[in-house]
Amino acid sequence: MPHFTDPLALFRAAVDALNAEDWAAAAALVDPVSVRVFARQLLERLAPGVPQRTVTADEYLLSDPQLPRAVAEHYAAEAVRHADPTLRLPLEFPDVTSVEGLRALTPVEILARWLDGRSLRRQTERLAAHGRISLRALEVLTLAGFAGSYQYVALGMVADGDAIAHVLYHTHVAKDQPWSGDAANWLASLPPDEQVLAREMWTRGHPTVATVRRQIDGTWRLLIEHDFLGIGGMHISGIRMKDEETPTETDAPDGNI
Repeated sequence: MPHFTDPLALFRAAVDALNAEDWAAAAALVDPVSVRVFARQLLERLAPGVPQRTVTADEYLLSDPQLPRAVAEHYAAEAVRHADPTLRLPLEFPDVTSVEGLRALTPVEILARWLDGRSLRRQTERLAAHGRISLRALEVLTLAGFAGSYQYVALGMVADGDAIAHVLYHTHVAKDQPWSGDAANWLASLPPDEQVLAREMWTRGHPTVATVRRQIDGTWRLLIEHDFLGIGGMHISGIRMKDEETPTETDAPDGNI
């Protein structure tokens, strides 16, 4: 594995690995201590040593006396269902068939499998499996490929002591991307100087921070806590086809796909 003495080079390598869907390579760039903590917390959440208590129907009714009991019982049943690791495991680890199989993996392997499970490709496949998108849409997306989905651009690095640094980045948006529909009408309604400001802010996106940690040998690795480069928060709720060749997402993160 390459050794990175420059946090910005490390960040770019991680983005390249994500865009290549090389989850093992991306996981290898993460600080091993934070990976171990992340994997342990995942296992504790999926298969807690002490059974997790869920809210009962009576407790729902206590907090909202106007709630029909049938609705409260439905909420309580859903809480129990979502707490069942046999249902949650396939969503986060599509190729792992049991909690025991997950426990047999190393922390880095768990992270790589988690990145795969949260990927845009896997989310799209799940939408197709549940009938949320057509098989034709899945075929078009698969043929188009998911490479390049993570258009992250590093803006710079800030040291935070000797061991920690922060890489500031945002999602790349093409400066010449055309405005259309309601957005174009809104832009045209603004004074010229406000139009310039709106265009400039559009291309800048919303900066995010990726934290890195210096290793004993002086190289750097990315830190992971509850998320990794925004992947944990990426959700696709549905995809519609404008025509047979152009799929568009209804709830894709940061304009990805």
